[in-house]
Parts: sequence; C-alpha cells; structure tokens
Amino acid sequence: MAKQEKNVENDLKEAVKTNADPRRRRRMGLLGLALLGSALGIGYRLQQQFQRNEALVAAVRNNDAAAALTTLYLGADPNAYQVDQILPATPNEWIQWVVGTRHISRHSFPIITVAATNGNVLIVDALITQGANIEATDPLGFTPLMTAAGAGKCEVVRLLLSRRAAINARTPSGSTALALARINHRQEAIQILQQQGARE
Repeated sequence: MAKQEKNVENDLKEAVKTNADPRRRRRMGLLGLALLGSALGIGYRLQQQFQRNEALVAAVRNNDAAAALTTLYLGADPNAYQVDQILPATPNEWIQWVVGTRHISRHSFPIITVAATNGNVLIVDALITQGANIEATDPLGFTPLMTAAGAGKCEVVRLLLSRRAAINARTPSGSTALALARINHRQEAIQILQQQGARE
C-alpha cells in the first residue's frame, strides 16, 4: 500500500512538470477523475446520512413515531443530536456577535433525551433497539432517565429501567433521577424509582 501511495505521489510530481509526456498526463487525468468521482460518492453518502439524521431529529421533536421509525429503518443514526442555537437577543448582543466578541451558544441534546422528555415510549424503545446510548447526557449532564423522571414520564422511566439505565447516575452538580423527580413533584416517578432502589 505504501508503494502505491509513493507511486501516486511521484506521478503527481511528474504531472506538474511542464515537460511531462502526453501519455503520462492522460493517465494522471484519469486518476484525477477517479479520485474526484470517489470523493463525490463519499460526499453524497454523507449528505444522505445527514438528511436521514435531520429527518429523525424533526420526527422526534414533533413526537411523530411513524416518521421516527421510518427514518431509523432507512438508516438514521440513533445517537443523533438535536442542536439548538441561542441567538443574540438584544441589538447590543447582535453588535457584539458581528464584531466577534460574542459567540452564538449551541446546545446539543441526544435525540433519545428529547424522546424521553416527550414521553414517547415507542420512539425511545426503537432508539435503544437500534443502538442509542441509554446513558447519553445533555449539556447539563442529564441522562434520558433523569429527564423522563423530572418530566414525570413514568412509562419511559419504566422502559429505561427495564433496559438497565443507571438508576443512580449523577449530573456534574450531583442530581439524580430521584432528586429531579422530587424537585418537580412527580410522585409516581418517585415511587417507581424508589421501588427499583434509587438513592438521592
């Protein structure tokens, strides 16, 4: 393989020379076309994957189980992220952004966390089945179990626990799923978590 790379490198150097013979230039032209075709094929596949992932994110955000299952079937990444941008709100912030002294904030949320927050058991189950990381964290360090418990989505909490989600995982600030359920007064979620041995 290294010999082929060396040959290609030498051929490219020779093609740059003005006195390269026409047969060599023709061969280099064909090699260049082959490389370009390969790059375009890879770019097309990446574009297709990006579009499938965007469709999955939109389906989960809209709580559309049929569309989410379809995009997963077509090859969307179950570990995709929903990216939210927080744009400047005031004229001064816009000026700071334009001059470069302020940055647009971007927050990435694992799509499984979005589905868990929405309480859609079917989508969460499909994502896990397709290989989604059940312990993926959002920018605050919340796992899908934490967001489901905090939102009071008990069916999702049961599903995540049955799929072996870490019941006592902690955020960087030290919160657990049980603590988030208590803060938000989600009594049924508190009972489910306590029955499974959750600690604060």
